[in-house]
Amino acid sequence: MDWSHYFVYDENSGNLIWKVKPSAKVKIGSIAGHLDRDGYISVKLHKHTHPAHCIIWEMHNGPIPVGYEVDHLDHVRSNNKLDNLRLVTRKQNQRNQKLHKRNTSGFSGIYWEKTINKWRVRIMGNNGKSLSFGCFDNKDDAITARNKAYADLGYHNNHGVNHEVNQ
Repeated sequence: MDWSHYFVYDENSGNLIWKVKPSAKVKIGSIAGHLDRDGYISVKLHKHTHPAHCIIWEMHNGPIPVGYEVDHLDHVRSNNKLDNLRLVTRKQNQRNQKLHKRNTSGFSGIYWEKTINKWRVRIMGNNGKSLSFGCFDNKDDAITARNKAYADLGYHNNHGVNHEVNQ
């Protein structure tokens, strides 16, 4: 679909702006979309709902290839600035899941193991299997081990940073 027929992209805000009047309730020049229950901006057009970040990606880069998704680098689902979006596989995007409820450290892949009184580092490998990277007396040592494991596995450098908590 030619998204530029319907929208103008405001690079300062990351918003889509209506170029046309898609319904009686919408004014040309107004911000397109609404915040959905999952925290994404969704836009309704021709009785279909579309994620704004996907529209923005396609407006600037062309169609999203089969097997790929658009990821928010800072993990803030409503931040649709173009420099915050990247194309990833589903597997890469799933690495960004919220911190596991077992997590007690504030860092994905690191939790307190009560039975041995140590910080355990356990993350998902590229093959989808859980990998253990040791137990540590010091949380900072666990973070260092986790970051090295992420680098070795090719994770993005912001993986495991819970921006929603830190903001």
